[in-house]
Amino acid sequence: MNIEVTAVEAPTSPFETREYDVTDTMCQMIVCLTCPVTFLPLIPGVMGKKTLVLEEEEVYYEVRGGLCDITTRRPYGELQNVAKENVLCCSGFSSGLMQGMVLCPGSGCNHDLVDEIVTKMKRRMKERGDTGQIRRTEDALMEIKALKSDIEDIKRNMQTIATSLNVPTVTYGSVPLAEAEMDRGDHGSWKP
Repeated sequence: MNIEVTAVEAPTSPFETREYDVTDTMCQMIVCLTCPVTFLPLIPGVMGKKTLVLEEEEVYYEVRGGLCDITTRRPYGELQNVAKENVLCCSGFSSGLMQGMVLCPGSGCNHDLVDEIVTKMKRRMKERGDTGQIRRTEDALMEIKALKSDIEDIKRNMQTIATSLNVPTVTYGSVPLAEAEMDRGDHGSWKP
């Protein structure tokens, strides 16, 4: 069985780095007004300036909340999903990067920004995720090819050893096997 490895070229147009201020100002105001009821401002990551940076190979999400800062960085292939979400009358988005949290940038009415972010993240997920999968497949094929070569070397070495010891070889299917006859007679003597 021959295994052929063909190289698949990665997309040639690199993605430009884009930075978005995705601070959900309206949601944070509502959280502050309802603080005695919800206590949400006490949960890390709810309050503060939120920034989303789309880099060439990975996405970077940062929350600067004064008392608690959160930074998350992931390759696009590990995001799992990106979706546009509607929360009441607000437009937002969610992804595996934010652990299911919906972000509604600004006042929650910035539909164009949300559409742009979702479109760019999905495109990068598709291209970078597919590229990463192709790269891992190529690596696996190269390892298989190296193992196949090692097995062929071992078989040749075994055949050489069997020939030098005058061990008759038999063929089972298409694989030659060395079959040694054991001398069960004199156990006290060893002959090289």
